[in-house]
Amino acid sequence: MLEAIIVTRAIISYFILILFSVSTSYSDTSNPIRITIYPSRIDKLGIGSNKVIITKNQIEQSTAKNLPELLSQQTGIQNISLYGGIDNTKASIGIGGFGEQASMNTAIFLNGVRINNISMASVNFGNIVLDNIEKIEIIKGSGASVLYGDGAVAGAINIVTNKNILKKKSFILNQSVMSFNGRKTNVSATQNTNDFSIQFNHNYTRSDQYRDNNNYKLDASSINLSTINDDGVYGYFKINKFDEDIRMPGGITLSEYYLNPKKTKEPDAFSREEFSSFELGYNDLYFDEINTNGSISFSKKVSTSYFDSAWGDSSNQYNYDSFQGYKKGKIKNNLFGQPTIFNFGVDFYNSDYSDKVLLGTYYKRTAEQITLDPWIIGQTFFDNGFDIEVGIRHHFYELDVYDETTAKQKLHSKSSDTNAWSLGGTKKVNDQNIVNFKLSKSFRSPKVDEVLHYGGVISEVEHQNSKMFEIGHKSDFKNFTIKTNAFRSKINNLIYYNGSVNDNYTPTVHEGYDIETNMNYNDNINFKVNVSHITSEFDMGSNKGKQLPMVANITGNAAIYYNFDEGFNLSLSNLFVGSRYRIGDEANANQKAKSYNIYNAGLNYNLNDFEAFFKMNNILDKNYYHYNSWGSIYPLPGRNFSLNIKYSF
Repeated sequence: MLEAIIVTRAIISYFILILFSVSTSYSDTSNPIRITIYPSRIDKLGIGSNKVIITKNQIEQSTAKNLPELLSQQTGIQNISLYGGIDNTKASIGIGGFGEQASMNTAIFLNGVRINNISMASVNFGNIVLDNIEKIEIIKGSGASVLYGDGAVAGAINIVTNKNILKKKSFILNQSVMSFNGRKTNVSATQNTNDFSIQFNHNYTRSDQYRDNNNYKLDASSINLSTINDDGVYGYFKINKFDEDIRMPGGITLSEYYLNPKKTKEPDAFSREEFSSFELGYNDLYFDEINTNGSISFSKKVSTSYFDSAWGDSSNQYNYDSFQGYKKGKIKNNLFGQPTIFNFGVDFYNSDYSDKVLLGTYYKRTAEQITLDPWIIGQTFFDNGFDIEVGIRHHFYELDVYDETTAKQKLHSKSSDTNAWSLGGTKKVNDQNIVNFKLSKSFRSPKVDEVLHYGGVISEVEHQNSKMFEIGHKSDFKNFTIKTNAFRSKINNLIYYNGSVNDNYTPTVHEGYDIETNMNYNDNINFKVNVSHITSEFDMGSNKGKQLPMVANITGNAAIYYNFDEGFNLSLSNLFVGSRYRIGDEANANQKAKSYNIYNAGLNYNLNDFEAFFKMNNILDKNYYHYNSWGSIYPLPGRNFSLNIKYSF
């Protein structure tokens, strides 16, 4: 309690000094260039946090075929995959040792708009084509909560796509063929006239995939209308639409896995997802010295599933309607004669949810969730190389659940509020060394379908909250870089599924360290190695000292890149994931799932407007799996390849 009071007073005092500072703003000579080609919600925020930026060049040189594979090559990020495959659909991305709860504790954004919000449903990564990504911003740790809000307990990922507003005209055809009868066609066209631009993108994907009854297809289209004026104000209107169908073979037993890893347990099970959205927004609009960004968006998703399990056939339909908006402002000032940046904003979400039975005993449940989050972040930059950032976010939450099987009746109502705060800094020791630290508090509200279960059962789950301390160091020499980061966090009320309903764990402690190295041997050869060690344990109760399920204590990546010349590159990589307990084994009573090593290779060639990529994954054709739920195993693909041809007109 004393710690919270001290930190809260420090934050309030900092902002009072900023608000009442009478120092003048930056001079005209230090005003920013008012143009944003690739809008970023991070925008140099997150001082003291462990941050990673994946560039377009790094994406092109990697051995990854899809977004989850790419993210899993980063230190401390796990790809919890059900089927693997052409787009790795149904995968969950996790940071910081949360296991099964990974995706609910990692906030994922596309161009600053949240894409995993109201429900536990996984993100549709197939709709985000690697070739369309300009960069990926990652903030690890709960310090991300002040900037990104709900669900960023472990960190946040913001995917920034291409904005070709400076190209007069372009047409890009991208064709891929892959193992398991996979094929993908991506068409992108841009037309610019004066300050107005229109971009069109279509993605056609088909694959039989590795396992029996695992056929996959995706049709996705998007249109982006944008304009930029002489002052650099960028406005846009986006429309997105996709339909995804996947057949789901289900989990198999360990003995079945050893006999035939491709086996299906449910030969007719499938899932269909239909999604549409629009977004209206702008960047870099100035009101005097205040730089503002903002957007509003609406999305509608209908998900239909059918299962032919041993317990009988069943089919359900889920509807998700989400309206969200954010407004952000930034102003530059001086505090104690030192440059200071003051960021502030508000996020708003209004989401409607319903589920109903299509096959089985009929029922229909609906829910409405509203959240409102004002936030404020201040940064001060001192002459001695010390930068400091403090921030606070307040979270207002309201959820109402109804039974509409016959007449509308309220089943559950809950409202609450909580907050997140952070205090962080970096210190440039010399030209080669920088140290960083972060102290933060974060939160996560229950998802709608964590409160409202299959069959209409209500779970009285509480908000999660956590506190974390991080410290890191980076040494950057001429041809060699090493970066280390250590953290410890305590999570109260971690939400999980106990086998019948959702519940809150007793307190858990997550601690570990990351090490990343990058060495340029010469102008042609580059080595990268990273390793992460994480321990996530129960801190109280009968399972005290036991590890959380689905958390691999050790993960690591190694890669070598060889540039034959400017347009011809070879890459070899290795992914290691350590052993972990299966979902449901909080007592650690069963044998751990085996660790695995996967070797991958990539070759890319670039000549003017022509590009070719060849990638081979799981070169040694290893049988392996990651997801093990209550004894049901989901095998991942054996040796597979992809050949991609891209031509720009």
